Parts: sequence; structure tokens; C-alpha cells
Amino acid sequence: MNKQMERAAKEVLAANPQAEAVYVTEDGNAFLPEVQNLADNHAYMHRLPAPVKVLRSEVKKVKPENGSEPAVPEEAAEAAPEEAAKPKGKKK
Repeated sequence: MNKQMERAAKEVLAANPQAEAVYVTEDGNAFLPEVQNLADNHAYMHRLPAPVKVLRSEVKKVKPENGSEPAVPEEAAEAAPEEAAKPKGKKK
């Protein structure tokens, strides 16, 4: 299972605490067991290997995140607009 598949499984399992497993395709799509046929069809239509069943117990425990992007330190967030505003010309 690649990182994209693992990430998809984690996200769907985190959003569905009652689910004990998900079916994940190689392109990073995850499906609940109730719609396994959609996972099979997606894999078939995109010429991918059969979906992999990932159990909740197989996925590493991670803390729930408020956002999908990592937090940026305030210093970096404040410095970024200034850097972007500077002209990038040749020095004389």
C-alpha cells in the first residue's frame, strides 16, 4: 500500500468512526464497505488493480487535524508576503 492509499484510508476512517474498514484503490480513492461495488467499478474503469481492504487496526493512529495543511509558524507567514513583493531583478 502506497502513502496515497494510506492517507486516503486514514481520512475516510477518521471521518467515519463507525467504519471498521475501507476499500482503497491505487489512485488514492477510499470507499466504505457498503459501497464496495463502487470501489471495484472504479478500479475496473481506470484499469487499476483490485481495491485493497484496509482495516482500522492496520492504519497507524494519528491525531485528528483541524486542517489538511500543516501549521505555518507566524514568523514564516508574516515574512512570505514581503518576499513575494520584492522585485527580482539583477543587482548592479
